[in-house]
Amino acid sequence: MTISKTPLPGRKERRLSQALTLQYDKVIFISEPSEPALVAIGKYVTVFDYPDGRLAIRYRGLDLACRTFDKIRQVDQGAIVDDKRLGPIGDDPRRTAASRARAAQRTATTRSA
Repeated sequence: MTISKTPLPGRKERRLSQALTLQYDKVIFISEPSEPALVAIGKYVTVFDYPDGRLAIRYRGLDLACRTFDKIRQVDQGAIVDDKRLGPIGDDPRRTAASRARAAQRTATTRSA
């Protein structure tokens, strides 16, 4: 008898929404609108998480074609700073800090005199 040393994938059950989406491991997966996916709306599908990083989403043994939707998007701070409309907003906190520093300096010089 030969024993296989390949690790088995983890299995988790998730419900497929009306919008053909499901969430697994903080990622939203959007299923392509195929016949098996449309039949699986509102039902539990099985997510196979393989040790090598692959994922397979199946309903009754049929693979569902899916893509990821990144809801935690990263924003490039340089793009925000370069935006002309945000220029005056970005300057406001610096002006406030500078005016507070000047006021504190005036108060300190009047007390010491």
